[in-house]
Order: sequence, then structure tokens, then C-alpha cells
Amino acid sequence: MQKEQAAATAAHPKSSPPISIKNISNLEGRMAKVLPCITSPAGKRVLEFIVKHPNCWTHEIARECACANVSDAVMRMRPELDRAGIFLSCYLPERDERLLNHFGEVSFSHRWKAVIQGSF
Repeated sequence: MQKEQAAATAAHPKSSPPISIKNISNLEGRMAKVLPCITSPAGKRVLEFIVKHPNCWTHEIARECACANVSDAVMRMRPELDRAGIFLSCYLPERDERLLNHFGEVSFSHRWKAVIQGSF
């Protein structure tokens, strides 16, 4: 087993060690394990905000986390989130639930939530 891990590390020197999530069934616990592995300060803020504010709007995340491109921040931390079993879901609400922009038109702003992989 150790030889296989050493060979995998040699083949992929930038690969990160696994995050131990055994017996951690809640998002907050998994988030606490993965936060030290995320290098982007904006990414950390985005993750914390989405976990603490389920179904939040993209513009709320951008404003509160000082992150101009929320989806890019999420994509950049996806490998770490995958290792922790966290999935950040982005979805477009039904038309009657959408916001109106300042022109009175229906907005295409999305909502975000964090889920444990395999639980949805």
C-alpha cells in the first residue's frame, strides 16, 4: 500500500494527500477539514458563505466575499472539495422565483448551495 502511494506521488508530484472525512457526515465538519487545503482567500470566503447561507444568490456571495467571479473561485477549489466530499451546486431558480434587474427584466442570477456528494 505504501509503495502504491509513493508511486502515485512520484507520478503526480502536485497531487494532494487525501482529506480524512471518515465519520464526518455534516457540511461544517467537512468544511473545517478542507479549508486549510484551499489556497485562495476568496475561495475560503466563498465556501464558508455558501455553507452558512444555503440557497444564496450569486450577487450576495460576490458582495459579501469580495469575489468578482464566484464560479471561477468554485472551479479552482473543486479538486479539494471533491476530496472532502463537498459539492457546490449552482442552479437557476424557476422563473417566478427569479429576481428582477433594475430594468424590470427577469434576471438570470443563480442560487448556490453546498451538499455532501452522493446525498442529492
